[in-house]
This record gives sequence, C-alpha cells and structure tokens, in this order.
Amino acid sequence: MAYAALDYYALDDLFTHEERVVRDTVRELVSSRVMPGIGKHFSAGTFPHELVPVFGEMGLLGPSLTGYGCAGVMPSAYGLICQELKRGDSGVQLLDRQAIDILLHEKHQGIAGRFREQLVQVHGVIVDPPGQTVNKARVEPVGSVTKASSYAS
Repeated sequence: MAYAALDYYALDDLFTHEERVVRDTVRELVSSRVMPGIGKHFSAGTFPHELVPVFGEMGLLGPSLTGYGCAGVMPSAYGLICQELKRGDSGVQLLDRQAIDILLHEKHQGIAGRFREQLVQVHGVIVDPPGQTVNKARVEPVGSVTKASSYAS
C-alpha cells in the first residue's frame, strides 16, 4: 500500500501539479528503496551507498541548484523532496545537503562545470573539498570531521 501523508490543513491543494509529481516520485523511491533496508543499515552503522547513483540519476543531488546537471526545482518542490527523504532517514536526506555544499564550494573555487556535472549527477560521487565537512565514513554523520584551509589572497 502506498504511503499517504496526513493533510489536516489541505496544504496539498496549494502545491502545483509538478510539485506534487516531484513529491510523489521521491515518496515512491523512499517507500520502495530506502525504507525496506534502512533498519539494517541503522543497526550496522552503515549507509546505503547503493542509493547514491540512484539519487544522481533521479536528479536528487543538488535539486535546488540550476546548471551543472542539477534539476533546478522551485523551493517548495525542494522542501517536499527533503520532507520525503527525511521520512525515510535523516542520513539519506543529508546526502542531498552534502552534494549542494560541494557544488557551491566548487562554484566558488571556479572548478570546471563539466567536472561538477559528472561528479554529482552521473556518478553520484562525494569528494573531499577543502574547508568543507568531510565524512571519513562516506556519508554517515557519525564519521564527520571538518577540514579548514587557508586561502591566500
């Protein structure tokens, strides 16, 4: 049975058809791919790395950004994406946030756009940019450390 969220205030009527389609697509992904195995990953202290390429293919890594292969969804659609990902697991939702941080850092540092697009959308790879929070355990929040770098002017 498909998940149906409670809507006490009829907020669903305020979203556009496109926003509801985005939400329903992510909702289905979370219900079918995240929820069934997330308890095992929680118990083992691991992250479902097999979801990273799926997120990349669906445009869920940096969806609120435009260009570089990102979807460029409206803020309300991005909020619905985050809500559904967080319903599955807060660590899964952090993957999107980390991808956005990497893209914004690389944009600031002037790294080539083609590399950014390949990095996040096609491969779903998380890299180690200087001055960013980096997960030694890939995307498990428990393994996060912060690296600081000095940039000469």
